[in-house]
Amino acid sequence: MISPQIIELEQKLRDFSVEDKQWLLEQLHQQLGLNNQQTTKQALIDSWNEAYSDRLDESETLMLEGIRHHQRQLSE
Repeated sequence: MISPQIIELEQKLRDFSVEDKQWLLEQLHQQLGLNNQQTTKQALIDSWNEAYSDRLDESETLMLEGIRHHQRQLSE
C-alpha cells in the first residue's frame, strides 16, 4: 500500500515544472541504482500512465511527452 507521504508528494508534483519533474526522474533513477536507464524510464512512464490515465494535467502530459522523446533519442 502506498504511504500517505507518497500520495501527498504526488499531489505536490502536479504543480512542478516539467524541468523539475525531469530532474526528479533522473535523481530517482540514480538513487535506485538501476543500470538500464531506458527500462527504468519505461517502467516509470508505464506507472505514471496508469496512475494518471484519467486525470493528466497539461504539465504532466508535457513531462511524459518529453520523457518519451528522450527515450526515443536514447534508442536511436
